Amino acid sequence: MNMIKLPYFGILDLQFCNYRQDIEINGEMIHLDLNIADVQMSEEIFSKLEYFLNKLQIFNIQNLDYINNDFYSGVGCVREYIKYHRQELEENSLLDLNKTLNGGEILLSKISLFRIGIYIDKINRSDNFAYFDYCIKNETDYLIVVTTNENGHINNLSWES
Repeated sequence: MNMIKLPYFGILDLQFCNYRQDIEINGEMIHLDLNIADVQMSEEIFSKLEYFLNKLQIFNIQNLDYINNDFYSGVGCVREYIKYHRQELEENSLLDLNKTLNGGEILLSKISLFRIGIYIDKINRSDNFAYFDYCIKNETDYLIVVTTNENGHINNLSWES
């Protein structure tokens, strides 16, 4: 397989290994990266990739639910992420959240998908097929990262810079 046709990307020449598209997911423009390294593209890999790309909108909704559940659990990294940003934004007077009892929930509602990175390689022995990067757009470079396997099942949730 030297050429393949994939959702969002169209026809790709597999002699190259990194592709990037700006796409719309659930009304938001995001970056979609596809990184292929040290792998011979097979029908099996192609089918997994095509399946995954066709489900991006569903996976995004699933991930946002997971992020919300983590926040409301009271002990997850999303609560810490929101707490940190609430303090930072109040100190910088970017948002007046002090007067709002639901300031944390307001920031939570502003978290949105920024980028999806898909990695297909032999070297990556982990079960992380895709990285969904979420942030409070226009306010921070810190990310909430949801990693999934090739079926969209969530492996991990983390706060990264």
